[in-house]
Amino acid sequence: MTISTSLEPAITTSMPGIAVPLALRLHNAELTAQVITVNPTGPLAAYTAIEPSSFELAPDESVDVSYLVTLPLSLAPGRYTSVISVLAGEVEVATAEAAVEVAAVAAHAALIGPARSKSSSNGRHRITIQNRGNLAVDVTVVAMTDDPTIELQPEMSHLSVEAGTSTFVDITAVPNEKFWNGPPVEHGFMIATIGSDGQSFDLHGIFEQRPRLRPWWGPALAGAAVALLIGTILWFAVLAPYVRSTAEDANAEDRAALDAKIAELEASAAEAEELPLGEPADLRLAVDAAEGESSTDTFRVPAGTVWSATDIIFQNPTGAAGQVTLMRDDDILLDEELANFRDLDFHLVAPLVFEGGSNITMSVTCDAPGPNQSLCAVGTTLAGFTDQAD
Repeated sequence: MTISTSLEPAITTSMPGIAVPLALRLHNAELTAQVITVNPTGPLAAYTAIEPSSFELAPDESVDVSYLVTLPLSLAPGRYTSVISVLAGEVEVATAEAAVEVAAVAAHAALIGPARSKSSSNGRHRITIQNRGNLAVDVTVVAMTDDPTIELQPEMSHLSVEAGTSTFVDITAVPNEKFWNGPPVEHGFMIATIGSDGQSFDLHGIFEQRPRLRPWWGPALAGAAVALLIGTILWFAVLAPYVRSTAEDANAEDRAALDAKIAELEASAAEAEELPLGEPADLRLAVDAAEGESSTDTFRVPAGTVWSATDIIFQNPTGAAGQVTLMRDDDILLDEELANFRDLDFHLVAPLVFEGGSNITMSVTCDAPGPNQSLCAVGTTLAGFTDQAD
């Protein structure tokens, strides 16, 4: 059975991340028609797409089959062979090969998140350094500021980022002094990344230093003190004498009825203590992020409403690798590596409070989807209470 083949071009050079077009020429030297199937094999088989891959070839007929080899961004430089196996029916009758030279590319990119942090203690930012080439890149991280009232503390200053991966560097902005009240103070700074690939990035950030006491703390404490004083006066002036008189004068039946009433009041009080923040509520945020990219899902708290979260459950059902961040506006509240969990549950004694008009945001940076997945599918469920703002 004679099927002749050739691949054009026989050798080609391309950059990683580029689709390389190739053409397979087939000729049927037989006197009968043949059902031909072409399959990619060899080291580039997983990146090869052929359409159509099966067809009928008439006697003495020639046909050109065009196909694409899409080179991954992280594919190491060097020479690779594109191999095509030709089958007539179920029998392999020929193979064709073409060489693809993959060029060396060194390239990195840097991002800062969040660009603005807000805190009464220290500002926290994260630099994401992505290697978008097929060679490892050495990167130097330099923190700079003209503000003498803060100190910038990078987690590391020198690092190597492997091809096709991302590395994170945490930056902490530490103020020289903290204050209890007054308006917020902004501290500006810049983070520079200098790579062995010849590229550099200047990333600007702001640490908004807030007072340790929020403006509403004073009225809240005053209100609590007044309520406690009124409760104490009512107890000693009204309730305590009434209870003593009733206990002394009532017969056994009356005392049993009084005990039942007190138990009912205590149960109501316990129930009220369990729901001090309003009506029960729940919320789910979900993100599907592509590999090497970041994506977010945001819920905006309605005006005039206070959302208090007491339980937070992160979900990573497909086993993706990357990072998930929960934020209140631009403030980072929780920051977790996806590889650390499949389901992670936080039960908070003191709830996370989101005032009306603020944003509850989940951000996901996808380093690698889970097995047999094309996206990093990550979710967060928040349970708590909603109440009307004062």
